[in-house]
Amino acid sequence: MQRGVAECLEHLGATPEDTMTAQVILSELIGNIVRHAPGSVVVILEATDNRPVVHVLDRGRGFRFRPQLPVDPFAESGRGLFLVDSLASEFTVSRRKGGGTHAVAVLHPIGTARIETIAS
Repeated sequence: MQRGVAECLEHLGATPEDTMTAQVILSELIGNIVRHAPGSVVVILEATDNRPVVHVLDRGRGFRFRPQLPVDPFAESGRGLFLVDSLASEFTVSRRKGGGTHAVAVLHPIGTARIETIAS
């Protein structure tokens, strides 16, 4: 699935950074589904302009997204959606009618992926 999204983005002229960012976002979203909403998943890549949009839908319980890091800095989980929110141009999560979650990550325009290095 990730490779298919990467190939679509490359076809549209995405840089390696664009592609890597999309793969990290998709990996985090699918990882959450595997952990919290077992069952089928639908991934849609909208690529109508140079701002691709990734939709990930599941049939889990649904949840309310609050973009924050875990209170415990040594926690082994709780950073994934914060990371998605940081990497995407826009990120929303909504409950689906009939159950489940619809996550939408609007990627940065192709050729402008933001990869920041944090030095300590």
